[in-house]
Amino acid sequence: VANTYTQAWPSTVPCPVASGTTITRFEDRVRQQFSSNRSRIVRRRKGAMAMVEVKLISLTPTQFARFVAWWRYGLGRGDKFLTASWLALFGAYTKGKFAEPWQASYQALAWDVTFKMVVY
Repeated sequence: VANTYTQAWPSTVPCPVASGTTITRFEDRVRQQFSSNRSRIVRRRKGAMAMVEVKLISLTPTQFARFVAWWRYGLGRGDKFLTASWLALFGAYTKGKFAEPWQASYQALAWDVTFKMVVY
């Protein structure tokens, strides 16, 4: 089973909904402090990044199971980068990575899933 999953968004799971999606752009910078009390700010990565919070709404139990299996086997429980065509809707981004674990709720025979990810 694990060999059939890739890092690409599974075609059997619907794309996130546009309403309620939040995008926060940022640059990955770190402040370095020296013993001489001088400091500097250094960029850790080139290019723009953004934190995106997305929702998957009304997944059937089968779609939810496929999402969980893809997250587990295709993304190594969120440790690998994902690729999806819908990432371009947020800008010139081509890949993303889960920033924190996803959350799911079950009601009316359907699953709603929310997650935050950093897009590059």
